[in-house]
Amino acid sequence: MITKEEQQKFYGLRVAYAGLSVGSHGAMTAALMGGAQHIKIADPDEVSPSNLNRIRFDFLSVGRKKTDLVREYIYQLNPYAEIETFDSGVTAETMDAFLKDVDILVEETDNLEIKIALRLAARERGIPVVMATDNGDGVIVEIERFDIDRSTQLFNGALGDITLEEFKSFPPSDLPKLATKVAGADLVVPRMLLSLKEVGRTLYSWPQLGDAATLSGIAIAYCLRKIALKEPLKNGKMEINMDAIFDPTYTSAGATKSRDEIRMMFKRAIGLQ
Repeated sequence: MITKEEQQKFYGLRVAYAGLSVGSHGAMTAALMGGAQHIKIADPDEVSPSNLNRIRFDFLSVGRKKTDLVREYIYQLNPYAEIETFDSGVTAETMDAFLKDVDILVEETDNLEIKIALRLAARERGIPVVMATDNGDGVIVEIERFDIDRSTQLFNGALGDITLEEFKSFPPSDLPKLATKVAGADLVVPRMLLSLKEVGRTLYSWPQLGDAATLSGIAIAYCLRKIALKEPLKNGKMEINMDAIFDPTYTSAGATKSRDEIRMMFKRAIGLQ
């Protein structure tokens, strides 16, 4: 499955994790696989009851810092791990320290401005970025190989050649459209799109499920190992779609038409069509 030399390369990987909801699954899974001895973890938040449907902690963890919990979990797996924590998250003041001597950035923050700023900084330094986004029961994986090509556009061109200054000029009403572009409007599953219409009403943020968060962690750890071993791993948005794999009616004419209609309706509602 993996040779001693490959394991050593994976173990020697230096990874920075920004955002510890989905990001916690990536960090924990990589540690479980014996990878990435040197890591940095950043998140300003404490665990809230609403987090418990998608992270590997119980109710006794509510009110504790996510960085503390992830650090403890990894130390229990590997007491020789070297972990640096950023308890206030990643800020303009801490970004240089966060990305210093890092091989890969796993970006899982909730703030679009921070997402852009981190990518700009990673691209400047030639650091590849991996991001996994919950998508119903599946995952959309974004890989940006800034280590191979520093001309790669942020989010693989989903927002064009956007700068921080341009982003800050957008009105708040444009944020749903920008976030959907980043995730991949043609990849987001219909149930997720219908749920997004409820954000700000019955839901307060992008809906997430525990199975998708767990699958995201597996995908992240896989990408980390591929990069560590210098095996082929392409740029782009890749979809892990459980329905496409297991639902025998997924490719039927009726199901395809229904998905297309819901996507078209959602795009029109947020100004993408």
